[in-house]
Amino acid sequence: MSTKYYLLSIFLLGALSLSGQEDRTPVSITDQTITRAAYSNSEITISGKSELHLTSTSTTDVLNNSVVELTSVDSWLFFDNIRPQAVINSLLNKVSVEGQAAKLNTNCRVVVYKHGTVVIPQSSTFQPLTVYTEYNFEGESNSGYKIFDFHRALGEFDNKISSFKLKRGYMVTFATASDGSGYSRVFIAQDEDIEIAELPDLLDDKISFIRVLTWEWVTKKGWCGTGSGGRTDNDKVDGTWFYTWSADNYSTPSSQYVPIKQNGGWPGWSEISGKTNVSHVLGYNEPDQPDQSNMTVAQVLAGWPEIYKTGLRVGSPAYANPWNGLFEFVDSCDARNYRLDFIAVHCYWGGKSPQNWYNDLKVIYDRCGQRPLWITEWNNGANWTSEWWPSGTAEQQAKQLNDLKAILHVLDTTKIVERYSIYNWVEDKRAILLNGQLTPAGEYYKANKSAIAYDPENEVIPTFRYRSPSMSIAFGTKTLSLKVNDPNFENFVGAVIEKKTDDGDYEIFVDSDDSSLKIFSDTLDIDSYRSVRYRMRSKFANGDFSDYCTASYYSTSGGEFQYGNVLINNNNYNQVFFRTPYDSAPVIILGAPTRANFSTLIVPRVKLISARKRMDLQLTPWLYQTNIRFDKDESLPYFVLPEGTYDFGGLSAQAGKANASGNWTQVTFETPFETQPVVFADPILPLMTYPTSLRVRNVTTTGFEMKLMKDPGITANLPKTNQISYLAVEQGVGAIEGNKLIVGKTDDDFVGSSLKRIYYSDSIPNPVFIAQMQTCNDDPVVAALRYTIVGEKSANLLKERERSTGSMTTAAETVGWLVIGEKDRVSALNDIRPSSVAIYPARDFIRVEVDALQSDFDLWIYDICGKIVKQIRITESTTIDLTDLTSGTYIIKAPDLKAQKFIRL
Repeated sequence: MSTKYYLLSIFLLGALSLSGQEDRTPVSITDQTITRAAYSNSEITISGKSELHLTSTSTTDVLNNSVVELTSVDSWLFFDNIRPQAVINSLLNKVSVEGQAAKLNTNCRVVVYKHGTVVIPQSSTFQPLTVYTEYNFEGESNSGYKIFDFHRALGEFDNKISSFKLKRGYMVTFATASDGSGYSRVFIAQDEDIEIAELPDLLDDKISFIRVLTWEWVTKKGWCGTGSGGRTDNDKVDGTWFYTWSADNYSTPSSQYVPIKQNGGWPGWSEISGKTNVSHVLGYNEPDQPDQSNMTVAQVLAGWPEIYKTGLRVGSPAYANPWNGLFEFVDSCDARNYRLDFIAVHCYWGGKSPQNWYNDLKVIYDRCGQRPLWITEWNNGANWTSEWWPSGTAEQQAKQLNDLKAILHVLDTTKIVERYSIYNWVEDKRAILLNGQLTPAGEYYKANKSAIAYDPENEVIPTFRYRSPSMSIAFGTKTLSLKVNDPNFENFVGAVIEKKTDDGDYEIFVDSDDSSLKIFSDTLDIDSYRSVRYRMRSKFANGDFSDYCTASYYSTSGGEFQYGNVLINNNNYNQVFFRTPYDSAPVIILGAPTRANFSTLIVPRVKLISARKRMDLQLTPWLYQTNIRFDKDESLPYFVLPEGTYDFGGLSAQAGKANASGNWTQVTFETPFETQPVVFADPILPLMTYPTSLRVRNVTTTGFEMKLMKDPGITANLPKTNQISYLAVEQGVGAIEGNKLIVGKTDDDFVGSSLKRIYYSDSIPNPVFIAQMQTCNDDPVVAALRYTIVGEKSANLLKERERSTGSMTTAAETVGWLVIGEKDRVSALNDIRPSSVAIYPARDFIRVEVDALQSDFDLWIYDICGKIVKQIRITESTTIDLTDLTSGTYIIKAPDLKAQKFIRL
């Protein structure tokens, strides 16, 4: 081509171009929302807070010879039916931002909006969050929170933020701990800017972690697949989100990626946290399946706090069967104040009607606190389900198409489902993609226009359950340290600790308003007091106090034979110091604990810490129990003495040690007894952390058999050797250091699941009563003794079995016992048996147990309005009939007794 013709061509093209621009009609949109199919020959300027929605499906027609100028960060352009990648490829060159050509991720975002795209004129350095130190957006402010970064050091804004503003198109996660843990909450500006003038109390002046993330308007419809195939297959079905059972992928303009913590080992948390352009994270995949993450609920919970350090919106583990652990997990998270934003489930439900699909999803939704559901794996049955299918390929595909239409109608129309991702590989007849091509069901899945996923009306705002603190004691030579552990995060603002010695009153020992102060010192004094008890309450930011938690230490009476009763109201180890040290490890025997907290089933245990110094006592609940309460003190008797052979005022006795296991083991006395003794035995160096019960049987003059029995919930084998100590004493009346000792045995098979009274042959003031079963008539049932009243002349006992199987049936046993007057008794023991009266409400009756009654008394029953509905004169143990009372709440009162409330059903 000659130079002349070339220049002529350029001139003509330029003239045509200028002619097209001159033909464009100016269009101005300011602070409006406009929807239309397309524009032709237009020059559109969008200003202020405006939206332009273009509904055409054609990249050619939607902006025919037209351009769009976006002049404000709030001037947004929507292509409602064109996917983002197509917009980037064919339309972004028609858009300018404040006079500059639109450039992806430089001066604009191009992201999913439902089934189309939104172009947002905001730069990569845009700061969507502004926080303020005072309410109503006053005080100091800060907007320097870069998107995707972890803001863990907030400087002068740490624990000072009281209000904030967040621009539309972003989410922010606030947490009270600087690593993202503690109480946390996600705020999502999906439909409009968020402006919170007053942060809720749980976050106000408590924020120490911030992560700002981009938000996309994805639909419910997604895809699950491995590797890059998950991403490409998602595009084939026009899904807007996908996951890959890993963290090995990334988001694209058309598809949001969701990483998953597949199992306890991989992917690593750093890989998940390092992802940009993600806003959600899924938990472990099928913990209830051996070939998947294969984790117990306890194992899942142990690693779960790490997920909050990502700052992402958090989904639960997806159980193959929600009844295999999901509900227990959710309840545990609620109890621990762990945020759960949505619940992941798997639904391979073949043969269900659409109504049953909804009904079954609603059960899960309601049981999980009405959190929105993500169905992260599902199909119309699976290769392991048994619903009917026709035999021909065409007929099978027709059934899948019809069934899929009905299921999708449920998923798309119910608000309880936030997202779903179909699983493709459960036989060809259920396939959406087969050999890379869409099946008839796949064509429908692709064409289906599902609803937008997130609905602000379905948001479940994380609540906060104030939890009880705990307190432990660490002992030095002459001092001790009280350590407070409060699980309420930034809501803990201080502590009040009270101290009580022997039978005195509680007095304030510490009153602190410093939340950082959690260790307090005191003098260790085992010579002046038999009992030193501390109780502690946390102070909360809202002005409330926690329930009390306690810690105590005790000292024995001293001497060669040290025995007494200890008051315990927790399931921790409680320290008991020997006033008189032993040269070698002594024999330690425990009696049955009281039954003041009758709904909590316990077994006592002892751990010898130092022969010269102390033992630790514990009331261990059986593991199946979930609502463990120690609202009242339990009394636990003990007897400590050196190994050896004794004459207790004419009663022969032997104290020794042996090794027990999970099998019956014979123990032979060093010297045979002339008459059959009573045997008491306990492990003193337990190798187990779980509860056990040592049982005795076949007691003769030469020895006995023993067996260690464990909580049935424990699958591990018992250690082969466990050191126990035992005391064998002849029956009769004797004495120890001048204190009367009575040893006896009940009739055969006397003590079972109902209370039985054991009478002594004489009166014993301030008794230490120790009992042990001498038979084992329902081996392998695990059981222990409890008593209700120990008086000067008698004691009430029953046998209480572990109930993890649901059974309460138990065989009656022969029980041996000893009783001796307590040395230097602390009168605080009156706290648990005032006037030797115990009251036990039941459904249709009240049982009143009295012992050594000094005088008759009246018992009153009031209704909830304070009206007396019954008045009974109590002269002895009796049963009060309640069948004439209507259902409701009642209160029992009697002189010198704490009022009790009960509910009659």
